[in-house]
Amino acid sequence: IILIAFAWLSPTAAATSDHCESAARQALGVCTTSLAQAQAACFAQTGAACSPDDPVVSGALAALSTSVASSCTTADIRSAGLGQLKTTETFTAQLQAQCSGEIDTITARSLGGPNAVLLADNDTATETCLLAAFEESGRLLQTHLGLYGQCLATPDACQIPSVEAEIEQASSSASAAIATACPDDLLRQKIGLEPEAHVALAADQAQCMTSATQGSTAPFALDCRPTNLPQPDVATAIVIDDLSIARCADGSPYRFWVKTAAEADPRNVLIYLQGGGVCSLENQCASVAANNPGLFTSQDDTFPDRGILGESASHPFADYTRVYLPYCTQDVFIGGGATQVYNENLTVERWGGRNVRAALAVVRNMLWGAQRDTFTSGYRPDDQRVLFSGNSAGGFGVIYNYHHLLDDLRWQNTNALAGAALALDNGQGTGILLIGALVQGLWDARQVQPSYCQTPDCAVGPVLAERTAARLDEQKLLWISNQVDATQANTTNFTDPVVWTNAVRDAYCAAQGADSIRYFLSARPSNTHGMLAADSAFLSVEAAGIPLTDWLAVYEGGFDAVSEGSLVADIPSVAPFDCTVDQTDLDLDGIGSATDNCLNIANADQIDADVDGIGNACDTDLNNDCVTNALDLGLFRQRFFSNDPIADFNSDGVVNAVDLGVLRRTFFTTPGPTSSPSLCGD
Repeated sequence: IILIAFAWLSPTAAATSDHCESAARQALGVCTTSLAQAQAACFAQTGAACSPDDPVVSGALAALSTSVASSCTTADIRSAGLGQLKTTETFTAQLQAQCSGEIDTITARSLGGPNAVLLADNDTATETCLLAAFEESGRLLQTHLGLYGQCLATPDACQIPSVEAEIEQASSSASAAIATACPDDLLRQKIGLEPEAHVALAADQAQCMTSATQGSTAPFALDCRPTNLPQPDVATAIVIDDLSIARCADGSPYRFWVKTAAEADPRNVLIYLQGGGVCSLENQCASVAANNPGLFTSQDDTFPDRGILGESASHPFADYTRVYLPYCTQDVFIGGGATQVYNENLTVERWGGRNVRAALAVVRNMLWGAQRDTFTSGYRPDDQRVLFSGNSAGGFGVIYNYHHLLDDLRWQNTNALAGAALALDNGQGTGILLIGALVQGLWDARQVQPSYCQTPDCAVGPVLAERTAARLDEQKLLWISNQVDATQANTTNFTDPVVWTNAVRDAYCAAQGADSIRYFLSARPSNTHGMLAADSAFLSVEAAGIPLTDWLAVYEGGFDAVSEGSLVADIPSVAPFDCTVDQTDLDLDGIGSATDNCLNIANADQIDADVDGIGNACDTDLNNDCVTNALDLGLFRQRFFSNDPIADFNSDGVVNAVDLGVLRRTFFTTPGPTSSPSLCGD
């Protein structure tokens, strides 16, 4: 009897889970189309995205929620293989985030980042072109999702070649419509992409949407789908055999490494891009081919266990999923897939940016697989905590590819850490600015540059940083470098390392205080190129008295750590900083240590009601005898429920239990510390 019961229940369970998957696909497709139409209207009318409370936007997300909730029980979702801990509520929230996120990705790609900066002060023809690309790609998501869904819903009747032909036809139609709206190669001129490439990226998104609504996407071999993380505590080499999406300079397949820690949170990810110089001229590349051919392949690279990738207790990211991307294209990870033929004996493939994208797509799939059954929310891009780092050429790769993690992968909680890659121009017409102009043509670099920074000067670090900062929210772009670095000076064609050092100081002062941009500039008099690759620098270097490891792990790059050091005395012609340095912001309240009246407690308001040089937030000493004790408690009781500004330690306008809690925590302590001399000492 039990066997008969199970035989009867199993098809029913399968049918209900199939119905859930079908409903989820349809709801997600309708949602993306509705949002694309709504956002296109807002962009056309105002040049900006719709407000979050726009009725069409909120209505589309609500409709998705209603549809999924009415068709998918928690049991349906789990039996379909969409997440063993997932509930109807978390599945709905995941799909709502994906609906909004896919349109955000197309917005960033088409209109100049999340702020749609390309719609501002542009001509009508350009706006028409960009909005057409946005709308066509937005519509394509539902079309492709529906075609995959029809086949997955009726697998016995599905003809894979026929479906793939329909998918290709839909892409071709969208490309043709964009080309018509963007005559004279206008789309490529504005965002660096041909219509076909733009549509292909949307097609990739549709694969992700399909996998998000289907427990198994067989018989389709989709590129975007959950897979498995490698065995923990073992560095695993991943080879991308498809040379159409990734390759090294010598034409060999691209290989990278992944290492996870057992019992670690799979949402914490460290990505490191290897350094290793650059060759752009024929004689330079010929020398590499003859004397160091290993720079043209990733097949002989191994996973390093040192520097930022180290594993001891001193290494702050040892329990992260660590991803090591070797450097094998000599193009500072900005190659868009060009083949550069110098002569019959020397051809160099410039695929650095494409390699980053291909490798991180594999990593995304692994994280997806690891998290689908681990968390009730499943895999959420906005749950990932990522540090995107690199040294030297890898540091250049970080600043040139940062937007991809934010816009395409939608890893919103990603900080970029660019080591020894300030990318300063020498101002002589022979530096980074010239190289930027050359590689856009020779290496197809514009295909991998952000849509909001397509001009040749976007290869220059401060220029790209300024454009990037404008689109950051809580994320940070972190620059780290020693101020004496002959390698950076030489590779960017500065006439003298001292000239470069002065340029570093000038660039910092010009950028000081910029939102979302932070610097760690040490002042070692000896030549130091990079601090991330080896323990000797990573674990020992300091700036403004703060160890690099603390700046990264404890303070998360929350303030500038920049040292004047002894360079002016030690190196002739080095000029002092023309701005205040050697201060930190240990409480991360935006007030540097040189002027903060509470060094260890955040108090951006800096209120000091009794004018004793110590901010209210760290001054519970009401009788000013430099210790908080019973006398202060007695005075506090007299002022309870008053609006006395001196006893209002959190400065919210009333003395209450919150302030009493502050006083109790500081009992028998001295007020402060503060940056300047005060009543209670220095």
